[in-house]
Amino acid sequence: MNNNKLQLTDQNGELLLKCEVGDKYHQMILEVGLNKILKDAVEHWEKDDADETTYTVKVEEYANGGALINLPDELLEQMGWKEGDDIEIEGITNCFDWGEVPSLILRNLTKEKPNE
Repeated sequence: MNNNKLQLTDQNGELLLKCEVGDKYHQMILEVGLNKILKDAVEHWEKDDADETTYTVKVEEYANGGALINLPDELLEQMGWKEGDDIEIEGITNCFDWGEVPSLILRNLTKEKPNE
């Protein structure tokens, strides 16, 4: 069986297109699909930006190297986070056309654990 062959069928199983990975038809499908995904994402972001709420918090640094971030109650409620949740913080750099921005990723490890 050759895994490089693709078939596009409709919901009834009727063959719409047959191509091979990497050929011009496959590339066209990928390009059209990616363009559709990007268009939908931009429309979604633009719609969400209209009612986007921004939060700014201060990081309190301690002499021992520790830090404290107080997140607003409204934000915690929206995320479903509770006092005592185990939060992982990862420092990253976001790259944009106009430069790099140091950022943080916050993950609620308590919510990621399977229910016990």
